[in-house]
Amino acid sequence: MTFHYLLMAGHAIYLKQLMAELYHTGLTPGQPKVLDYLMEHDGANQKEIANACHIEAATIIYVLNGMEAKSLIERRRADGNRRSFYIFLTDRGREMGIGVDRTVARAS
Repeated sequence: MTFHYLLMAGHAIYLKQLMAELYHTGLTPGQPKVLDYLMEHDGANQKEIANACHIEAATIIYVLNGMEAKSLIERRRADGNRRSFYIFLTDRGREMGIGVDRTVARAS
């Protein structure tokens, strides 16, 4: 087996284990890393989040819609910019982010 294959397999196993640990939260794949990013970059725009989390621009909309439906984030327009939304954690989102951080620390 190649190093590349082993690296991908290890990553897939880790993600599967992590999502199993987070099952009770109702988070879907992609949402934990967005929460993690927003814990340090609250108020980022959708493009910044997508780039930092390695999520396609079209996919980030669905990830954020799901998070908004769970009251983890809120979208706001800032500085009179009518085209771009900025994403902010809600109090519930910040609590969930802290919980995800703890779960990741235990799983590592």
